[in-house]
Amino acid sequence: ELCCSTEQCVAFSYIKPQSITIAECPKSSVCCVLKNAVPDLQPSPYGDAVLTGSVLAWKSLPAPTPPFPQSTFVKGVAFGENVFSGPAGDAWLFAWADNDHMYGSAGDNNHSKMNIWKVDGVPNDQLDIALVKNIPLDLTHLCPSTNDVKPSSLLAIGNILYMAVSCINYGDDPSFNRQHNLYGFIAVSNDCGVSWSVPNQTATEPFFDSQLSAPEFVQFGKGNSLVAGMEYSVYAVFSSSIDGKSYWDNNDVILLGRTHSADTILRRDLWEFFSGFKPHSSVPMWSGDQAEAAPVFSYHSMLGENGVSYNPYLKRYIMANYGFVDSITGLPRPWHDHTGSQIRRTQLTLLEADQLYGPWSLFYRDDDWDSTFPVGQRGHYTPTFPAKWTSDNSMWMVFSGNPHNYTLAKEMHIVTD
Repeated sequence: ELCCSTEQCVAFSYIKPQSITIAECPKSSVCCVLKNAVPDLQPSPYGDAVLTGSVLAWKSLPAPTPPFPQSTFVKGVAFGENVFSGPAGDAWLFAWADNDHMYGSAGDNNHSKMNIWKVDGVPNDQLDIALVKNIPLDLTHLCPSTNDVKPSSLLAIGNILYMAVSCINYGDDPSFNRQHNLYGFIAVSNDCGVSWSVPNQTATEPFFDSQLSAPEFVQFGKGNSLVAGMEYSVYAVFSSSIDGKSYWDNNDVILLGRTHSADTILRRDLWEFFSGFKPHSSVPMWSGDQAEAAPVFSYHSMLGENGVSYNPYLKRYIMANYGFVDSITGLPRPWHDHTGSQIRRTQLTLLEADQLYGPWSLFYRDDDWDSTFPVGQRGHYTPTFPAKWTSDNSMWMVFSGNPHNYTLAKEMHIVTD
């Protein structure tokens, strides 16, 4: 039995105080009791709960159905049982340089908004993680009006590192509160992460804005070498919303941009964006006008800030997507939305395509991705596939989650035959 002052006690069904005698429940409040505690209760709008020992087992509604065709290329997926636990971090974004070191940009760890790390080894053997630079950039002059700043992706071209950084805000959309990416910059390091600069970008003239504010560079192997022979060698995906803005979670669409090479990556005027297909064909069109950017695909209110890696063994692009949902209703529910129940879960979807502009197909779905309820309150997030940890039959997936902001890695085996 439990008494609540509001009807947001969503684990329980509701009864009026007059209909049952509960000594601890004042007549002025709403009483919340387990449904199997009394025979005649008013239906709960959120679903039922049952008592299993001392743990509540939710009878929750299903998460949204991903609008993607099932992959005919990937036949199955098997995750290893071992999970590597690494340093804390809201997101770890990796790039593999020509010097064979892997570098990671992380946010919200070591009491820092962002930092740069060098990573050697593999999770199932010996892994060495060394801090290269804490607070690599002073972005107060670039993000003077925002609450925070975080890295959104990292790219190595040869041994030169490029880091996309987003100025972010919270609470400017109370009805569906998401971490809002206001605008983004591209920083460059010529000494493997020790020092950084942000060339020709200012607070009034950011590199990217609105729906492009959080670019995720596509990973093409060691030093970006797998782009050899391609006319365009730098690509990025952008998680965006139908309101023309970009968020860290629960977006609506994925956009795609590209530029020729390292010589043009810092030239905003030489970026162009996928704008659809030529009539009656599968030939993609591109435009330098971001207003003409067309979605590669859509999934309403269920797209995270997603990274993409090219798997040269499968000859496929692999994307991992995370979407937060309310643990009871199954409806999209952003991480920072604190209305109603504080219990969330994460839907993980894994997608593959032979072209970045699609079509993308679904090859794995988990509607309750490693939920830790009742110990924790939210599922995992920001899954990525580091290029160096890719082999002919497996990829390591790195992600963050419960305990809060803890970084984890798990090996994924892909079956195609």
